[in-house]
Amino acid sequence: MTGERAPGKPCMRARLAYLVLSPVAFHAFLSILIQLENFALFIHKSDDGLWPVVYFLVKLPFSQLEHILWGLMMLAIGMGLYRSQIAAALFFLGVQCINLYSIINQLAYPIYFDHLNLSMVADQVPGMAVLIDSIKALIHPVLYVNTALLILSIVWQLGRLATADHSQRQERSGSRSLMPATVNALCTFFLATAVIACIDVNHNLERHPVMTLARSAFARYQRLPAVTRRTEDLYALQYGVASASTNFKDTLPASLTAIRESHSRPNIVFIVLESVGSIQVLNNGRLTPDLTPNLYDLSSNMIIFDAIYNTFPGTTRTHLPLNTGGITCTFDDLTTRFSTAYHGPALVNEFKQLDYRTALFSAGELESANLIGFYRQLEYDELFEPVGADEDFVEANRVHSWGVNEDSIRRLAVDWIDETHSGAQPFFLQFLTVSTHHPYGFPEDYQGPFAGDDPYDRYRNSIHYNDWVIGRLLDDLRQRNLIDNTIIFIAGDHGQAFGVRHPFNFTHGNFLYEENIKNFLLVIDRKGIHQSLTIDRVCSIGDVMPTILSLVNAPPPPVPGQNLFADNYSDRMVYFHKLPMPSQWGLRDGNWKFIGGAVKGGDFELYDLARDPMEKTNLAVEYPDRLDLYHARCGQWYLDTNEQFSQMFATKRQYEHRPFTMSDLNAAGITSMTFGCFDDDSVFSERLTFHPDSRVVIQLRFGGRQNIQNMICRWKSPDNLSGSYAFRERHGELIAHVIHSTPLPMAAGKWTVTILSGERRLATGTYQVADATGTDCNNRQKAVQR
Repeated sequence: MTGERAPGKPCMRARLAYLVLSPVAFHAFLSILIQLENFALFIHKSDDGLWPVVYFLVKLPFSQLEHILWGLMMLAIGMGLYRSQIAAALFFLGVQCINLYSIINQLAYPIYFDHLNLSMVADQVPGMAVLIDSIKALIHPVLYVNTALLILSIVWQLGRLATADHSQRQERSGSRSLMPATVNALCTFFLATAVIACIDVNHNLERHPVMTLARSAFARYQRLPAVTRRTEDLYALQYGVASASTNFKDTLPASLTAIRESHSRPNIVFIVLESVGSIQVLNNGRLTPDLTPNLYDLSSNMIIFDAIYNTFPGTTRTHLPLNTGGITCTFDDLTTRFSTAYHGPALVNEFKQLDYRTALFSAGELESANLIGFYRQLEYDELFEPVGADEDFVEANRVHSWGVNEDSIRRLAVDWIDETHSGAQPFFLQFLTVSTHHPYGFPEDYQGPFAGDDPYDRYRNSIHYNDWVIGRLLDDLRQRNLIDNTIIFIAGDHGQAFGVRHPFNFTHGNFLYEENIKNFLLVIDRKGIHQSLTIDRVCSIGDVMPTILSLVNAPPPPVPGQNLFADNYSDRMVYFHKLPMPSQWGLRDGNWKFIGGAVKGGDFELYDLARDPMEKTNLAVEYPDRLDLYHARCGQWYLDTNEQFSQMFATKRQYEHRPFTMSDLNAAGITSMTFGCFDDDSVFSERLTFHPDSRVVIQLRFGGRQNIQNMICRWKSPDNLSGSYAFRERHGELIAHVIHSTPLPMAAGKWTVTILSGERRLATGTYQVADATGTDCNNRQKAVQR
């Protein structure tokens, strides 16, 4: 009969429709549930009162625009797939994965009070074995409850799918009369939603977790405001005033002389505290007895520099300028870069030239962002880190998955001193801590002074534990009669935020505020310093290296940093930035602080820290003339700094033709393609003509907004042969070198090369091959393989 369906077909289609509708419905339920949980468990505090709860609940139904749009999109996709059993099953699985990610996303709220996004991961993600304790510390029991609900819903949905009667019913009576009321209700709802969406809400709860992740992924490709202005004097103050430096023009050089005269080739202990900055350890430039009692007791033999600015709010990219005098990278990939030899200045290498015994003992693993790749190239007689060390030692002394407790490392360091130290040969000992890294740990038998078990109190107790270990190390030196001929330097690697100054600012890598990037340097000398002194002049992290060397009367190295004790120290602009490339960059111009970049689509922040040290009042609108200048200088520093860093390596392939410019950062896709080869020193040289047996190297330059990784190279020979091969550009690189895979020997004549992404052509170029007696290109296989 006409219109009659085959037996069983309605049931199958109804089942497939159920396979699409049920997971979307559960996703809507789970989204609301998670928002309520995040607000109640992580955002709302008991002393906030009842009004925030009422306000949140009233606006909750009308702040779901993004969730509604996401649900409608999933529903539309699902209804387009439900006729295919395989497609519907895949859709069902995909929605459940999104549900699972929504639950995993809750890991971010106990610490970030926001959804997960890529800007929370600066540089390179460490291995899961390292991350495990940080993740475990964030797991709240509600995650287990939500996971159980998800599993039960999947079982229930599949069970209903297998057993329910899906006979179709035609019950449409009354539907026409309900239509106008439904349309009116929907219009009213969406109008209210649009209004509520413009009102400030609680920590982005109204944002969909997947959409937040996607926005952060695309944020790195936002176009920077065009900048063409350059200046020859990049570090000269413009609107800022050198505030405190004049107060110490005589005091600091006199202290330098006193320290030098008090020692004959002093020992050096250089301690770097993990996740500790000036804001975290100093109170108005002073140590406090409750947090750091051992260091506080040494205050009368200490000079404190409390305004040393990092170039980056992260570990590896702080250790670089800390050890190199300010030579560092901005957009370079460190994993790739440290696969080649570093030939620039380094603190430990300078001490090695002075005939010091040298060692680095790290309580934390150094594999993340390839920090170990940097340190292994330096001239340490002894280098210890937990990764690869004796497993029994590591397990017996583990403080968390990021490393071992500092007291165990102290014992190893003292053993090294006992084994190697002689009166004629002093030592340089570098000591890296890790307890203060999230999730903030200390040995189980250690009793800190702060009673709470919340992250902030655990963090402060871990600082207190580090202070205790430093006290024991100083006792070790005292027992060996070394303390009076030892100068101790203590700095942090970056700050750590807990949402106190800025509500959305947690950990260290998301912002460029003072709690993230303001660092410090303590100089402790029991013999040469006899007064407490705090220096609040604005300094750079690159100043630490030449300062340490100056106190042993070493010649100043050729680095950007300055000796903080020198009478000719000049107050300068200091610069900083954060990833993704570049999320934000900024500077200090005396009392003025500027922040700008791509993460906010070109928005600017400007603060007068002399009047507004908490960075609460953005003055960018009041001083528009300064913004373009500051932004241009940040861009110039960002490019010039990376170029200088690149020149410190054996492989100097990135700048053989011209430095990168601001237009390169603002460009997308491939900006140029050249052909050449590598010489014996792995230096790329452009060639126009090649020998038939040469292995051609293709050099591709990418714009800063490119997001292309998987590409295809198609070639065509003079005798009309053709071929293709795929290659992959490393994420974030602006230069790629590709070994051109063609059969050898190559035919004489013009070769054409085209680079594609899918079927989209990105670049086309040609090169010439001479006959067998023509130009030879002695190409080496040292090239980067793609």
